[in-house]
Amino acid sequence: MSKVTLSPLITDVRNRMGNVVFSKWKDTNYVRQYSAHSRGSSERQLEIRDAFATAVLVWKSAGSTLHAAWDAYAEEQNINMSGYNAFIKANIGRILDNTAMELFKSTGENEPVSLSAGSGPASGEIICEFILPAGTEQRHVIFFVQRIIDGKPANSIAMYESGADPASPFSITGLEPGAEYHVYAIAADADYANAGNISAAASLTTTAGA
Repeated sequence: MSKVTLSPLITDVRNRMGNVVFSKWKDTNYVRQYSAHSRGSSERQLEIRDAFATAVLVWKSAGSTLHAAWDAYAEEQNINMSGYNAFIKANIGRILDNTAMELFKSTGENEPVSLSAGSGPASGEIICEFILPAGTEQRHVIFFVQRIIDGKPANSIAMYESGADPASPFSITGLEPGAEYHVYAIAADADYANAGNISAAASLTTTAGA
């Protein structure tokens, strides 16, 4: 960085002009060559950026019911952040560790579904067994699956609705044979698009039938 003396007709000049950057400090004018800021690109930084992108895309793909649950949580907890930011914060570490995400916060259904799941007999099938909490008859159970690719969770989730008061087990088909998935289940008072009260998500990891 070099000092410069301005013409008497120019009393002040700052910021960038072409490849030159002008600045002023303690009444002294300086000039330096512009160099573009280089974003960090270490392996860990790239992993964090990928995890952030995954969380954002899951948020977008899950729709308004998930958004409402996290917005309500942020407001109730008075955590001085939006539901979106709370969701991202809760899940970056989980994505980096390839553990199931904290997909939903409860909005009235206090107990999550008791969930177990495993490979089905058919290719690309997962069989989910579940028990609804006592006193929650006529509830809907809604399932979500998130494929794991190369040890990382995918940036989208697929939803499967079982209808009101469903019988266990529930079969999810059409998945990639032999692939690993995070599986989630919530109880809700209506179908997903119209649900007002939902439970937190139960979750586990399993493999689709080969």
